[in-house]
This record gives sequence, structure tokens and C-alpha cells, in this order.
Amino acid sequence: MILDKNKLKSICVGELLYSTKHFTTIFHQELGKSLEQFANIPVKIIVKRLSNNKVIDILGIKRIEINSNKTSILMFCPTNEKNSIFTHQGSIYKLKLKTLSSGKINEGFEYLKKIVCSGDGMEEKTFYDLPVKVIVIDQKTEKILDYLDIATTLMNDNGSGIFYHCLIDDDRMIAENPGLEKVLDESEKKYASLIRKLMQTRND
Repeated sequence: MILDKNKLKSICVGELLYSTKHFTTIFHQELGKSLEQFANIPVKIIVKRLSNNKVIDILGIKRIEINSNKTSILMFCPTNEKNSIFTHQGSIYKLKLKTLSSGKINEGFEYLKKIVCSGDGMEEKTFYDLPVKVIVIDQKTEKILDYLDIATTLMNDNGSGIFYHCLIDDDRMIAENPGLEKVLDESEKKYASLIRKLMQTRND
């Protein structure tokens, strides 16, 4: 599938919840696992380059809020802490992120819906149509570093994780700042190596 960067927009609350419901069905009926287990599945943010769909970062979700003018839902994701990334000879070989579970994210959406629909009078349809944005923050100061849109959601084959995929327009970024190309290329290579190692470990 080819994505048109001019038509990209972030997934909305309703779409996110629908995908979670679909994953629940697969998890329970096809994988034969309990709904209680599904609530504990970790949810992570996968950041990819738009030009080649390659992973350049993986983030954990710290909290969910609604913005001040109630036009979007925000998922705050800290940059990776040094103690969550383990490297050897320049390659990432293990990544351990603190993140919210599927159950906690659903609870967060329900809490926000109660506040804005019951408390502020927003219609439920309007709430479900709100876009969900990823806010990348400094893990120490919580300074906002970037805003990302969620393009799609996936659950892995064995039901051990759910991933929200975000795309960055790397061609535009490199055109504006050519020095970023080397940074993105290096990050892409490190995460590609990590994913290969993780897949190999899973299949052993």
C-alpha cells in the first residue's frame, strides 16, 4: 500500500477503539487467550519513515489527556531513557519500555469520555471523532519535542503486544535539515538489527 503524505491524518478515538475490539476477538477466539490477559498487553508507539516504512524509534505511552480546547486526545510518550536501551558494539540488542497496557488505555478513554460528555456536554459522536495524537516529550523535563499522527494499529502474531504506528515525513525533514539524514539512517539500522534479534529469539 502506498501512502499519500498529503492525505495522512491521525486515527480518531472511535477507530482506535474499534481496532482494539477487533484485536480482542482475535486474542480470545483465534489465540485462545483470556480477556483478562488481553487487558495486560503492553501498547507501544512505533515511529517509521514515510519514505521507506522503516522503524526509527519505539516509544512507551506515559499518560493520556485531552487538549485544553477539547479538539484532540493526546498520548504523551517520553523519549527513551538510557536504562531502557541496552547496546552492544553500537547495536541495540534489547529494549525495555515502561508503557500503558491495553486495559489502561481503554480506561483512559472512558474517563475522558465521562469528563467531556457527561461533564461538558460534548456529544459522544464528537468524542469518538476526535483525532488521537502522539506527543513526544523529554523524559526528564517533559518538554514537548514533537507531534505525531497515528497512521494504523497492529497486534503481533502471538498477541504479546499492540503497536500504534506513526509516520514521519523524513524527506521533508531532510530537505529542511540535511544533517538529519545520517541520524535517521543510523537509527533505522539499529532498530532493524534489534527487530531481527527479537524475531530470532522468539523463533528459537
